Amino acid sequence: MKELTGRLDAVVRLLALNLPTDLKQETKVRLLSDSGFQPKDIAKILGTSPNAVSVALSKMRKRDRAEQQTTEGDTALKNETEPQQEPAELAGVNSRPEA
Repeated sequence: MKELTGRLDAVVRLLALNLPTDLKQETKVRLLSDSGFQPKDIAKILGTSPNAVSVALSKMRKRDRAEQQTTEGDTALKNETEPQQEPAELAGVNSRPEA
């Protein structure tokens, strides 16, 4: 019964995804993984090996980490190079009125 419930759950998730056929294999792997499928299940669905799915997921995670570090580095660099601006509500608070 437990196995049947698991399979039905997988069918429901697949129907919810309704994967278009024109998507890249990598995109399908990501969508299925994000939906909770394990590499062996993704491999069965896509007709490939679990190892190929695991390798694809590993490469995607590595690429995501690199992009995140680049984005964080760009933000840090931007903050270092841009002059700090006063918030509009504080502008002129400490200045004397001109005569």
